Amino acid sequence: MSNRSKDRELSKADFLDILQKEYFVNEIKYKIYNHKLDRNHYKKVMGYKQEKIENISKVLGGVSTIFNDDETHEQYRSEVYPKMGLPNFDLSPLDYEKYYAEDTDVIVNIEDEKRKIGKLLSVNFDKNIGVVKLRGSADETPYSLKFITRVL
Repeated sequence: MSNRSKDRELSKADFLDILQKEYFVNEIKYKIYNHKLDRNHYKKVMGYKQEKIENISKVLGGVSTIFNDDETHEQYRSEVYPKMGLPNFDLSPLDYEKYYAEDTDVIVNIEDEKRKIGKLLSVNFDKNIGVVKLRGSADETPYSLKFITRVL
């Protein structure tokens, strides 16, 4: 069975749920890709998803969405955006590389509650290590990528 026919079997409420998560997935991709054509593509997809979300909301009697309710917005955003490490969706190898792009601002979890901002200088994907220069420090320190979160 194709994905298209599976989509058609979803209830409108389930489809609305998926679309709102996908909106934030595309928003992250828009932020991590720096080529203009890529960014334009993700911006366009976000527009299509917003239109579809708003249309389904109307069909469902004006239910809350990420565009008309702050609580709903934060709920769905927090399901996709990371508290630490990678976003909460399946990243392609290229998404992974773009997310951990060199010379980007990152937050490093040093200890349980200690988080510091720095600049990602280099990445060794084979070892899952990123070298970060923390603000206010001259040191370049390696950290596990699971403790490095890109500032989006």
